[in-house]
Amino acid sequence: MLIRIRRDDASCPLAKAFDVELLHETQSYLQKRKAHESPSLAEIQAWDHFHKTYDPLLRRFLFACGVPRAELADCLQDVWTELVRRLPSFNSDGEEGRFFSWLRTIARSRATDLFG
Repeated sequence: MLIRIRRDDASCPLAKAFDVELLHETQSYLQKRKAHESPSLAEIQAWDHFHKTYDPLLRRFLFACGVPRAELADCLQDVWTELVRRLPSFNSDGEEGRFFSWLRTIARSRATDLFG
């Protein structure tokens, strides 16, 4: 199922342009956490903003994949675990569509693993 992102909806956290710098700061945050180093305040804020921005989108992806509402939180946690593991090595070309496709692929894969 295709999910459309409405950029004209000001209440949608994705209504703003794709932020490559946010992605890089988030990747740096995750790399430092993995290395047991202290992330900077900017990296911590980037992670918080990243999570608040993409959590609703991942929920929509999972719901569209047919994940039952009662299982949504557990499946979402699995998606975030996978995303945290893989995001530091994601290479962005600056194209938002590629990043959203990558997120959707992770969500669909976890949904299929658990409910497919």
